Amino acid sequence: MLQVLVSIQGLILNAKPYFNEPGYASTSGTQNGEAQSLKYNENTFILSVRTMMYTMKKPPKNFENLVVGHFYSRAHDILASCKAYMEGVQLVGCFVKGGVRDVKKRGRKGSDRFKAALLECVKLLVQDFEKIGVKDCQKFMSPTSLKQTTQKTYMKPTTSKPTPLKPAPPKPRTTGGTKWLNF
Repeated sequence: MLQVLVSIQGLILNAKPYFNEPGYASTSGTQNGEAQSLKYNENTFILSVRTMMYTMKKPPKNFENLVVGHFYSRAHDILASCKAYMEGVQLVGCFVKGGVRDVKKRGRKGSDRFKAALLECVKLLVQDFEKIGVKDCQKFMSPTSLKQTTQKTYMKPTTSKPTPLKPAPPKPRTTGGTKWLNF
């Protein structure tokens, strides 16, 4: 099992997983290869956001509260990263909690197609977060600068434990004798 996890980490959980796809390693370092890698990362991010929305709307059976709690406590971080990418933060994967990770390559920003697709997803994502009780989501829709959330930060280990947020439990509703969760 450990070997599988290490393989996943090495092949998928890295800055440029495109080059680990069969047949694409030889394009690494070329202009076309780098452009395709950026497009691959952008598509993956959009699909991840869509998967988040689907999971919130239809959480796995018996995991409804876990899903709501997870997205409730991380909604602002998710929306902040989306907003940063829409406003031109370089490269998908450069936004980390608390700010933008310092990257050496400059000038590689998200495509206009990516920004437009992400804006449409964020509109829906904001609605979904508000349905589960997250407040102040609309501020991530404004085109203002992200000076506060995108300043360069250097991650330092902390000794204090973060205080976990306690999400409001979903309100059950009854339809025809069956209980449903409001999303």
